[in-house]
Amino acid sequence: MNTVDKVKTTLITLSGSKKFKYFMLFLWAVVCAVLAFDVIHNGKYYYETGDDMFIEYINGGAYGECNPRNVYNHIFLGWLFSALYKIFPGANWNNAFYFSLIFVSFFVIGVCLILRAGYIKGFLMSVILVFSTTHSLLVKLNYSKTGILTVSVGLVFLISTLDTPDWKSKRCKFLRILSFLMILLGALVREKSFIALIPYFVIVGIYVITKDKENKKKLLPIAGIGLLITLLWVGNDISYNLNSDWKFYSKYNSVRTELLDYGFPSYDEYESQYHDIGISYNDYRMLYYWNHADMSVFGIDKLEQIKAIRDTDQANRFSIQKIGNTIKNAIGLSTGYAEIYILILLFLIFVAMDNGSNFSFQAATTLIGLGEYGYIIYNGRINDRAVIASIIPALFVLTLFCGNETRKDSLIKYIRGLVCLVGVMFYAFYGCRFCDMKYVKPNLASEHNQASALLSYTSSHKESLYLMGPNENAAWLSSGHCPVDSVTPGMLSNVVICGGWTVSSPIMTDIAEPYGDKYNPFGILASNSNAYWLAGDETETAVVLTYIREHYNKDAECTIVDTIDKYNVYSFAIKTSSVGRDS
Repeated sequence: MNTVDKVKTTLITLSGSKKFKYFMLFLWAVVCAVLAFDVIHNGKYYYETGDDMFIEYINGGAYGECNPRNVYNHIFLGWLFSALYKIFPGANWNNAFYFSLIFVSFFVIGVCLILRAGYIKGFLMSVILVFSTTHSLLVKLNYSKTGILTVSVGLVFLISTLDTPDWKSKRCKFLRILSFLMILLGALVREKSFIALIPYFVIVGIYVITKDKENKKKLLPIAGIGLLITLLWVGNDISYNLNSDWKFYSKYNSVRTELLDYGFPSYDEYESQYHDIGISYNDYRMLYYWNHADMSVFGIDKLEQIKAIRDTDQANRFSIQKIGNTIKNAIGLSTGYAEIYILILLFLIFVAMDNGSNFSFQAATTLIGLGEYGYIIYNGRINDRAVIASIIPALFVLTLFCGNETRKDSLIKYIRGLVCLVGVMFYAFYGCRFCDMKYVKPNLASEHNQASALLSYTSSHKESLYLMGPNENAAWLSSGHCPVDSVTPGMLSNVVICGGWTVSSPIMTDIAEPYGDKYNPFGILASNSNAYWLAGDETETAVVLTYIREHYNKDAECTIVDTIDKYNVYSFAIKTSSVGRDS
């Protein structure tokens, strides 16, 4: 027997060996465990946005009592987290939950690939998929991407239990329950986690029917979990609408999201339109800094009027040029992040190594991913977090359509595919580091001490109210806060964020109400000598001063009453001659 025949015989023997299968599954479990230990033990993670941190703080009681309504998680999760924080306040339950979902998803997708695509090929594909997305999904921790990942993998897991001859067995039924649980938990993390995956649910439903036309009952689990999630989120909306304050906030936040998350037209181009609705250039700059916590100026009607200007602007720009700009932005974002490349490369590898029977589903999945990617950019959501989240479902659902059959010249195809996989694996590691690692923001000891000093200051002056812009607030908190740090109850119970999605929420209005108009923190800042502006950005502070002069007190002065490291404590409601107080 020549060498080629020996290699071929060995490969065939390994492919049919149960011991080898269990060895590869065990090896994958070890890889996931080592990855978890490396990332968590060495602290290689941080919050990608302040939103993740604020959700943790709301549930953990940082703003007062543990609150189950954090806006983005389903209220069921909010109740769970709030209860756990009350019983065991020393732990970070939000992120323990998120980390668990991520690592379970990584392990499950590897198992599905190994069993569906072949032991060696599936293992290598799992390594490529997980390690090329680890930085985006785990190092840059984000609740939206965690939810989307969990739903995507849960969907692959569910179809894997249906796409088998013994799909009615007790073992498969039990595994289906676990897949239901994954999809359900991922969808409860954020509603859009499920909405973004609806096209993929349709694709896999068609796939199941195509594979087994005689058993249309296989569609019932897919439809059932979709219906259950829909009903749960309808119930969540009802729970918010039953409370008048939260109902008002929900309407306000919906308008705010549509405006600020997708941008608004420049003041220079639309000065007359802004002037007609009563928005000055400095008001525009306040919006630019996301400081819009003033319902008398930036109420629902006013935000809708600004949105109307934006919509008119976009309608005027609807042209080949806008489509061209969308393509340009898409290419620009994809050259900075590895996920879009990995999606295309995975598609090509699946086609090269598969028997070709699932090509249409592979192509459809890839096109849906690229379509959602382009749609988000076209509508102005140009940031890496949003567009990467649109790619994640395609990356993971694509694994479902990888078969373990090869073409007639199996040995040549196998070796060629193996070389291709090794090359792409090298690219995945290199590309992920080159594209993403430059954005790592380590929690330096100096930054941690700075954040601790600020928290200590505000906590020691509970009689006062402190206002902060959303960007500054997120910056000084996240710079010194790691996702495994615990929340100190009440540590921000006298701090109001003046921008972003928490504005006008009962969480912030309850803090502001004892000092004045709860829907107008800037009005409080202008009139209450016990309210202070905390900032390190002098330019932003100058904009706030001009805003107060334009709307509340034309003779207002900005006085520094204290300094903590690089941050100043400003008062706008006392005379310039006032002196600083003891800190």
